[in-house]
Amino acid sequence: MNADYIYFCSPINALVEGIYEEKISFTDIKKQGDFGLGTFDHLDGEMVMLDGNIYQMTADGKVNKADENTLTPFSCVTFYRPLTEEFLEESLSYQAFLAWLENLLPSRNIFYALRIEGYFEHVKVRSVPKSENYKPLVEVAQTQPEFEFSQIRGTLAGFYTPSYMSSISVPGLHLHFVGFKAGNNKANHSHLDLGSFVFDAAGVRWAVDLGADDYNLPGYFGNQRWNYYRLRAEGQNTLVINPGDQPDQDPAAAAQIVRFQPGTDRAFAVADLSTAYRTSARKVWRGIALLDRAKVVVQDEIQADKPVELWWFMHTPASVKIEDDGRTATLQQVGKKLRAEILSPTEARFQLMDAQPLPASPHPERQAKNANTRKLAIHMAGIRNSVLTVVLTPNPSMDEASVQQVKVSTLSDW
Repeated sequence: MNADYIYFCSPINALVEGIYEEKISFTDIKKQGDFGLGTFDHLDGEMVMLDGNIYQMTADGKVNKADENTLTPFSCVTFYRPLTEEFLEESLSYQAFLAWLENLLPSRNIFYALRIEGYFEHVKVRSVPKSENYKPLVEVAQTQPEFEFSQIRGTLAGFYTPSYMSSISVPGLHLHFVGFKAGNNKANHSHLDLGSFVFDAAGVRWAVDLGADDYNLPGYFGNQRWNYYRLRAEGQNTLVINPGDQPDQDPAAAAQIVRFQPGTDRAFAVADLSTAYRTSARKVWRGIALLDRAKVVVQDEIQADKPVELWWFMHTPASVKIEDDGRTATLQQVGKKLRAEILSPTEARFQLMDAQPLPASPHPERQAKNANTRKLAIHMAGIRNSVLTVVLTPNPSMDEASVQQVKVSTLSDW
């Protein structure tokens, strides 16, 4: 077969009728494409495949990279090779956006794969809950949780299916969404994860999201929610300022993407996290830039009226070796390497920690131990104004130093 085909492992009608089990693994699915949509056995969340990476959006609103040995009852994939590129610079309603997309299609009678990257004022998504076989999809959908995000950068991935193929796939436009986290801590099932990020490179996830903990823990959806490590900022890939036994981000905070620029050689997003840390700092911005579609820069700018204590965290399953100067760390897993380097400030140093609460944090019993994950950390005390810049370089060469190629500039100048 040539590259211009779409592969379905089963028709959508089988899923609609409640057939949620198949003996098809994503290892086999990836032989047919590197881009697509689908679900998992027992309808355990939504699936998005981007650049050959398989992501699972579970019913708690979290996104995690899926094991390729996982099984799927329905997946629709292709090898994504864009034939054209369009830009939209105006703000549209959802219905106007769909109409704009459909007007780009040369014909309504063939399939199209669509990938939309951008900044979204508001996104409402849903993910199906895990269900037993033969329960009709229409019944499952009645209890599906919904989530809303604001001011977020991300990727919409999907397909257009002609109406006469409705027994094979969802007719019309069928889109899924993945994104970089700004958003609102008050959203249903939210964690204190404003500013958090995940990072995949060379087929490996280096910065991971731990996901949810056990829903049956005491007070998990009540007054003990912010005691649990996986729900706190210290359990994410973000910042903690002035740690203690209280919530380490404001549970009512909302963060916005204040700058966004797409591009092949350089793309970035900047989030204003100030409301999340309003009791400790006057301004907290985080910028994440992707350089040459490989190297990642994570830069944080903190301004405070009084000296503060700052922690920077990145959770990883990789083995970590920190060099003697403390400013470079080498992460390694499955034969791949990632170099982390601190560009600024000069006094910052890496350290390696267990994925466990800080000494002053709550230590509730029965919460997850996170035994297979550690966190690369930076700790600075007594700071008022600081620019903390870290560069992550996949598969680094021995004679290449990121610090020689990346210049630190303020986020307002990005």
